[in-house]
Amino acid sequence: MAARLRIAAAAVALVGVGFAASPADAATRTTRPNSACSAKQVGATTAARGGGQVRCTKIGRRTYRWRLVVVAPPATTVPAPAPPSAPVPAPAGWQEQMLAKVNAERAAAGVAPLSWCPTLSVAAQRHTDDMLATSTLTHTGSDGSGLKERAERAGYLGWNRLGENVAYGYPDVDAVMAGWMGSSGHKANLLNPAFTHLGAAQATGVSTMSGGTFTLTWWTQDFGANGTC
Repeated sequence: MAARLRIAAAAVALVGVGFAASPADAATRTTRPNSACSAKQVGATTAARGGGQVRCTKIGRRTYRWRLVVVAPPATTVPAPAPPSAPVPAPAGWQEQMLAKVNAERAAAGVAPLSWCPTLSVAAQRHTDDMLATSTLTHTGSDGSGLKERAERAGYLGWNRLGENVAYGYPDVDAVMAGWMGSSGHKANLLNPAFTHLGAAQATGVSTMSGGTFTLTWWTQDFGANGTC
C-alpha cells in the first residue's frame, strides 16, 4: 500500500529591530558651542544648541569651553556568513543500486531522477527496524507514528509531499523493485514526478511472519519533495 501526505507550506516573516544609542552622560539641556564650562566638566558631553554634541575641553591654562564634537554612531555587529552546507553523502552498496534502479525506471517513463536523501534514509531505517522487531508490514509505527512524524523526527523538514513503499520477503534490490513495479500503488510512488528525494532501508532478521519463524528481509522506500536532506 502506498502512502501520500501533503501539507501547505507556511511562510514566516521576520522583522528586524534597530537600536539607537546616545552618550550616557548627556544632559537634558542644550549648550551653546564655545560657551564656558568648568574644570569639573572636562570630558563631559551634552547636546549642542542648534544640533550636534559638545564636549567640555580645556583650551588654555584656566580656560574651558564647550566644543563641537562628532559622536560616532553605535557599532553594528555584522554576523559572519553561514558556512557552506556539507555535501550530501552518496549512497553506497545496495543503496546505490536501489537509487540507480529507481532512476532507471523513472528515465524510462520520462520522469526526472531522484536525489539520495540521508534524512529520509534515517526515517526509513527506523521504520524498517520497527517492522522487523514487531513482525508487521505497515505504514504505521509501533508507537502510532505516521510517515510525516517519522520523516520530521529524522530531520526532513520543509517538505511538501511524502510517500512510502514497504515490503518483506524479497532477498535483494532487483527482486523487491520488481515486486513494487508490479503493483500499481507502489509504482505510482516510484514514478511520481512531484518527488525529488529518495531514502531507503533494509533489515534482515528472524520473524514470525507468514505463519512460521523465518529469516526475512524488510524493505522501506521513503520519498519526499523539497525537504532538508
